[in-house]
Amino acid sequence: MCVIGTIAPYAVFVPWLMQHGLDLALLLEQASGTAVAAFAWLDVLVSALVVLALAARRILAGEHTYWFVVAGTCMVGVSLGLPLYLYLREEERAAWRVASRWGGMPDGQIQGGPALRGPRAGSATAERI
Repeated sequence: MCVIGTIAPYAVFVPWLMQHGLDLALLLEQASGTAVAAFAWLDVLVSALVVLALAARRILAGEHTYWFVVAGTCMVGVSLGLPLYLYLREEERAAWRVASRWGGMPDGQIQGGPALRGPRAGSATAERI
């Protein structure tokens, strides 16, 4: 999905760029020329802000691979940033599912927020499991 999310927007933008050059005034005029276009751009902008906020939350929790989500969202758009965020999150969850089957992992091996971390070895919760 990340590849498609990168190629699809550029497949439309690059030909426009080749025809008109980097004419920002024309770009803004055409992008917001109608109410429907403005609606679509506002939807994308709000979605981008949400993806950036979710990535920032993970980065502040020490998960630095989410900087790729920020870079992808800023350089390509939500069509790359959101699938990349979901992929990274799912990979992390899959690793924790595997780890929980094998008795857990040492702290720090995989980073996650408090909701994603399992019980610590030796804790009362771990002993009951």
